[in-house]
Amino acid sequence: MIDPRIPITDCIHTYLHCGLCLDNKLPQKIEVGITRLGLQVWCARHNVNVFHVSFDGYELPFNDTAVGGGSVKAVGQPRNGKPQ
Repeated sequence: MIDPRIPITDCIHTYLHCGLCLDNKLPQKIEVGITRLGLQVWCARHNVNVFHVSFDGYELPFNDTAVGGGSVKAVGQPRNGKPQ
C-alpha cells in the first residue's frame, strides 16, 4: 500500500556495504530487491548476501514516488528465472 506520508527525501542514517568489497577496497556492486520474505541487499561482485530482512508476513506501507514525480519500477526477470 502506497503511503504518501513516507518521505521521498534521503533519510538514510546507516549505509549497508559488502564487507568483502570494503576489505579488498573494491567499488560496491550492490543489488536491492524484494524476496518472498522481505527485502534483500546482495553483493553481485561477490555473490553474497549483505542484508536480508523479513517482513514476517506483514504488508508494509511504502512510497515509491521518485523526486520530481514518477515512481521506481521493478524491471527484468527474477535472478536465474526463479522467484527468490
